[in-house]
Amino acid sequence: SFARPIEAPEPRTALVGIQVASTRYLVRLDEEPSVAAAGIITPEPSSRPELVGLTSQRGRILAVFDLGALLGHPRGPAPGWIMIARGQPIAFAVATLEGHIAVPAAAIVEDNVQLDGAARPIVPLGRLVAKLVEKEK
Repeated sequence: SFARPIEAPEPRTALVGIQVASTRYLVRLDEEPSVAAAGIITPEPSSRPELVGLTSQRGRILAVFDLGALLGHPRGPAPGWIMIARGQPIAFAVATLEGHIAVPAAAIVEDNVQLDGAARPIVPLGRLVAKLVEKEK
């Protein structure tokens, strides 16, 4: 036959690049399906320094947490973007969104991806959501 067999494409993982302070991270899009402009975030008094405030997205009130602060960085500038947690009224604020990328699943090793000659950590947003929910109980 003249046709070459069709090769199955290599499985890829969709990620979004973010920058917190001077550190570049990746977030799995299968963990956080919704990214939106930050819009208006109303400050809320709290004993939790990482809580930025409350916002409304698609008719839902969300608690917005500074992702950098949760990762051990100082609070950053006003967020430009929020990543809305799946199944919880929680969003993570980030100032810089670098864009979407897809990497071969095999390129992910121990929550890191080799990109441009450097290892970029993947933020475990699912675990962060679980910790935040646990603290509220």
